[in-house]
Amino acid sequence: MHSEREHDSDPLLERFLRSAYRPGSETVAGRSSLLARRERSEEETEEAPPQLARYPVAERIGQGGIGLVYRVRDPQLGRLLAIKVMRRAYATDPLMLQCFEEEAQLCSQLNHPGVVPIHELGRLEDGRPYFTMRLVEGRTLARLLDSRPHPHHDHVSFLEILLKTSQTLAYVHSQGVVHGDVKPHNIMVGAFGEVQVMDWGFSHRMENEPTSRGGKGIDTSSHRAGGTPAYMSPEQASGALARTTPRTDVYGLGSILCEILTGAPPHLGESKQEVMQ
Repeated sequence: MHSEREHDSDPLLERFLRSAYRPGSETVAGRSSLLARRERSEEETEEAPPQLARYPVAERIGQGGIGLVYRVRDPQLGRLLAIKVMRRAYATDPLMLQCFEEEAQLCSQLNHPGVVPIHELGRLEDGRPYFTMRLVEGRTLARLLDSRPHPHHDHVSFLEILLKTSQTLAYVHSQGVVHGDVKPHNIMVGAFGEVQVMDWGFSHRMENEPTSRGGKGIDTSSHRAGGTPAYMSPEQASGALARTTPRTDVYGLGSILCEILTGAPPHLGESKQEVMQ
C-alpha cells in the first residue's frame, strides 16, 4: 500500500512536486473531488490496530472498502512494510473473505514495477486475513491534481504519469487481469518518479483467461463490479461484472486524462446516484 511522505528527490521531480503542492489553492480539480473525499470520510471508522506478534504496528496509513492498511516493521529483516488487514465488520462474511484473499493472490502473480509486490498472506488470531507488501512512499495522483494552481498547470509531467500508468495496465491486461477501479486516488507517484497502480480490491481475471503459468485464472464469480462513480465506465455503473474488460480500465485512463486536461473528471453530480445515472 502507500504512505504519503516527503522524501529527497532529483531536482527535476522536486521542482514539479513543489509547483504542484500549493496549500489552499482553489482549483476546479479540488472542487470536483469534494464528493469523492466526502464518501471516503464517511467510510472511515475507528478500529484498534491489530495485534501482530511478528510485525509490530507503527501506524495506520490508509484504508479501502473492506481493509485497513498499517505501516509495520519486520524485525527479522529490519525493514518497513505495509500490511492490509480485513475490517472486523467483514470478518464473518465468506464472500468478502474470499475477495480479500483473491486480491492478494492475484497481485502476487503480477510481476511488474508498476504493481506493488505481495510478500505474505496469513491470518490473525481472530481469523481475519491479512497480507504484507512493500511500503510505497509518495503522493497520490489525486493529491497532485488537487494541488495544482490551475487546471492547465504542467500538463507534460501529468501526462508522463498517465503514460507510466498505461504501461502498467497494458502488462496487467496481457496477463488477463482487469483492475476495475482506475482513478487518480489509486495511482501513487513516488519521490523518485516511480508510478505504481494501487488498491486491487475490485480486480479480477477475465473469465476463462489462463494465467502466465499455464493454469486457469481466478474464478470471477465471487467478485462484484466496483469502481468510483466520477471515473466509472457505463458497464460498471450498470453493475455488470461480466462485461468489464480491459476497455473498462482504458475508460478509467480516459477519465483521468479528462481531469488532467480540464480540471474535472467526466462525471459529476450532487450525489452518488446522480453521478451513476
